[in-house]
Amino acid sequence: MGVVQVREFAWDDYEAVVALWDSAGLTVGPSESVEGLQLKLERDRDLFLVAELDGRVGGAVLGAFDGRRGWIYHLAVDERHRYQGTGRVLLNELERRLRARGCVKVNLLVAADNAGVVPFYERLGYRSDELVFMEKWLERDFASDDEGTASLRVRLATDDDLPFLAAMLVEAAYPPWAEPKPTPEEALADPRAGR
Repeated sequence: MGVVQVREFAWDDYEAVVALWDSAGLTVGPSESVEGLQLKLERDRDLFLVAELDGRVGGAVLGAFDGRRGWIYHLAVDERHRYQGTGRVLLNELERRLRARGCVKVNLLVAADNAGVVPFYERLGYRSDELVFMEKWLERDFASDDEGTASLRVRLATDDDLPFLAAMLVEAAYPPWAEPKPTPEEALADPRAGR
């Protein structure tokens, strides 16, 4: 094995990294698409690392910091370079960068069909915790313009919008226990109604 050089991900690495994740059996979904990774890189570009071996991508790890906890996603090493310290080098560098941001705890998830990696993480000080993992995919509520980029359309309210806006005003301005609560029509007629 040559010298491992850890560096930040560059877009020229994209196909090699996705192929690496795929060959390691890691899920490659919408979050790992070009659009998904662009969003990730806007937040913490310096936490997406690759291990370059002999001029090629031989490993990769995707890290994140939410201001409270660090997260490790998609640590993978090329089959030809496993058991030679590449994963440890990537993880150590990611932890160093997280520590520099003030992170004191790092989390990671291991899929049931990838449980063979658990001893690797345990050797590096990670411990299992009995948790229930839940997720929900949020659809993007943005309209697309003709070029396919996301945009938000804004317009001025019309008279047709007033009943809806008045109902929102009543809900926002009056706590659930407030009595009496004005009707939306009363709120439109006199914003002080019911107070």
